[in-house]
This record gives sequence, structure tokens and C-alpha cells, in this order.
Amino acid sequence: MISLEQYADLCARMADTGGDVAQEYGIAAEHGVGNADWDAAKDHYTALMQDPADMGQTALAFMPLYQAAQERLRGGGEPCSLEVYARVHSQMAYRKGSDGEKIDYHLVLAEHGYTHQSWLECEG
Repeated sequence: MISLEQYADLCARMADTGGDVAQEYGIAAEHGVGNADWDAAKDHYTALMQDPADMGQTALAFMPLYQAAQERLRGGGEPCSLEVYARVHSQMAYRKGSDGEKIDYHLVLAEHGYTHQSWLECEG
């Protein structure tokens, strides 16, 4: 079983895979983790984080490790500036299309060069 720290690091590296198992396996293999070990860790930690008896302890331990891994992958920089955050967030909340309906926030993110996952780093 891989450690929670290694699991968090791999999750950060897999953030843009969209659940594509083949991509996850490739990233895990690049970091010395076989398919079976990745599947076991993913199942194990997911189950712990969903288990009411765990009382959120695993999730509370995971999040700072995951955020630190994201920061390392960004080279220590911020995921976005306050100005970019405010502009994109306001467009996501209030921008309307030509039909007067609220625009799909994925379109706003794409226009600004973000994926849903990379935007979550700004939100954090």
C-alpha cells in the first residue's frame, strides 16, 4: 500500500486525466507504482474518506498533502492572481450568452486557459 503522501502526490499529477484509467496507470508507473497498487490505494483511501467512522480524519490529512503537491507541481507559484480570480469568477457567476441564459462556466474557464481541475486550485 502506498502512503497517503504518495497518494496525494499522484492525485495531484493525475488532476487533468478526467478519470482516464490508462492515463492514471501511466502516471503511476512513471512514479514506480504498479496498476494493482494504484487501484488498491485509490480504493482504500477513497473508502476511508467516505467512511463516517473515519470522521474526516483521512480527508483532513490528505488535503494539505494534496495542496502541497499541487504547489510543487506549479513550481511554488500561485495558481492565479487575485485579479484573474475575480475576473473569471465574476464571469462564471454573471455572464450570459446571446440567448440571455447564464453561460456554461466551462466555456469561461476554457477562454481563460483553465480546466475545471486547475480552476479548483484557484478556488482553494
